[in-house]
Amino acid sequence: MTGEGEQIAKFLPFFSLNHIRVGQTYASGQLPLHVTVFPPIQESYDREYGDNLRDFLSGCEPFDAVAEGEDWFGPENDIKVKRIKDSLAIIGLHAAHVKHLGELKHDPTYTLPYRPHVTVREFSQIPDGSRIRVDSISIASKRKSGLWTIVDEFKIGPHHD
Repeated sequence: MTGEGEQIAKFLPFFSLNHIRVGQTYASGQLPLHVTVFPPIQESYDREYGDNLRDFLSGCEPFDAVAEGEDWFGPENDIKVKRIKDSLAIIGLHAAHVKHLGELKHDPTYTLPYRPHVTVREFSQIPDGSRIRVDSISIASKRKSGLWTIVDEFKIGPHHD
C-alpha cells in the first residue's frame, strides 16, 4: 500500500547555502539555494549509498566554494545561475559522487563536464566573490506528492561520535 507522501524513485545530493535539517520538506522548485553535486538519481534512496558517501566524506576537509560569474542554463537558456569557481575540492567532491553513485540511473549528460552552479531567481542573490562554506552534503528525496524531503545529511570531515 502506498501513500501520497511516500518516496518515489528520485533523489538528489547537494550542498545548501542555508542551514537545513533532515525532515524538512519543500515544494518542487523551492529547495533552498544549493549546489547539486550529482544529477537527480532516478532510483529510490538507499541508506547504503549514504553509508558509502559518509565513509568517503569523513576523510575529506570542509572547504569554501566561491561564486564567480553569471550564466543561463537549460534547454531554452532561460534558467539563471550563478557559477561556482572550479577548485580541486569541488571537483573532487563531484568525482566522489560519480564513483559512489555513477552506476545508478541518472541522465549522464549532466555528469560531465561538471559545471557547479546555484540556480537563482536574481543574479544579485549571490554576489561574485561570495564564499560558500561546504561542510555537509544533504540528500533530498522526491515524494509522490511532488514535495522534496531532506532524508539524510553527511558532515564533511572526521566523525566525532
